[in-house]
Amino acid sequence: MGKCRVNNGAGCGVCKLGEAHYCKHCRGRDSTHSSPNCPKKRCKVKGCIHCNRGCAHYCKTCGNRDSTHFSDANKCPKFAQAKVAQVKHAKGGTLKSLQSEYAKNSLRNPCNKKIFRKNSSGKVVAMMTFQHKCEYTYVDVAVAEKHKGHGKSMIAEVEGRALKLGHRALVLDAIHDAVPAWRRLGFNYVKPVGALVQMSKPIGCN
Repeated sequence: MGKCRVNNGAGCGVCKLGEAHYCKHCRGRDSTHSSPNCPKKRCKVKGCIHCNRGCAHYCKTCGNRDSTHFSDANKCPKFAQAKVAQVKHAKGGTLKSLQSEYAKNSLRNPCNKKIFRKNSSGKVVAMMTFQHKCEYTYVDVAVAEKHKGHGKSMIAEVEGRALKLGHRALVLDAIHDAVPAWRRLGFNYVKPVGALVQMSKPIGCN
């Protein structure tokens, strides 16, 4: 075993003097590459620390099972388009947007919590998915029939759950056409996020 040979022999900056480099993905004990750049690591997302050795990266937003990008709003190129499609498909008081890929992926995401509203016939007429983050709760998808009050009631339910965890804000990324509706529910403009608008609602404040 010789010195670390990563970066054309310049070293990785982590290995000690005279220590060969170990790649945790291919398990090479005298590796010429760092672990994130291992050719045997199937994940193609630079900087990803979540995928196991040999596993491809899954994007929860666009559903790509061999993705080259992260799932969040700043990385997935289909994030904004998916949200726009989700809203545009909800027409005529129906819930067609539940069939959009973005809504389906959000419902399949095991990290998301789900809330549904049904009519007297048992048909789903509104749904909301959300995640509890470290200091706030993120609303991922919200779809509802118009003028029924479902949005207000679902947000109130999410607020109650968030407060139990000590959270003081709800956060979401809205398309521009939906900003007025979210303002009516108490959300405020924060900043643009690509083609979307990040909004936040303080909760638990007297």
